[in-house]
Amino acid sequence: MTSDLSIPALQTALVRLLQAVEQKYGPVLLLSEDYYWNVPVGEAASLEAPPELDLGSASDDLEALSEVLSRPSAELPVLWHDLEHLAGLLRSIARIDAAG
Repeated sequence: MTSDLSIPALQTALVRLLQAVEQKYGPVLLLSEDYYWNVPVGEAASLEAPPELDLGSASDDLEALSEVLSRPSAELPVLWHDLEHLAGLLRSIARIDAAG
């Protein structure tokens, strides 16, 4: 099965969710748990065998976010890499809310 993803709809959903996070937790979150299990992006959709997990790091994700924000907007990002780190941060927020 394939599905179309509307980037504007995804952007709107992210903005709404992050606004809700800010309302609930304030403008800054403490990421007290650094390490987490991660399914590498290249293995996430391969269903022939279970993926090998690797270790993700919220502090590494934050560093990557800082690098994204400091780049000139004309500089092309490495999308898969930057999105992996963004996904790691979103999972960190989800863990905080699930524990709360």
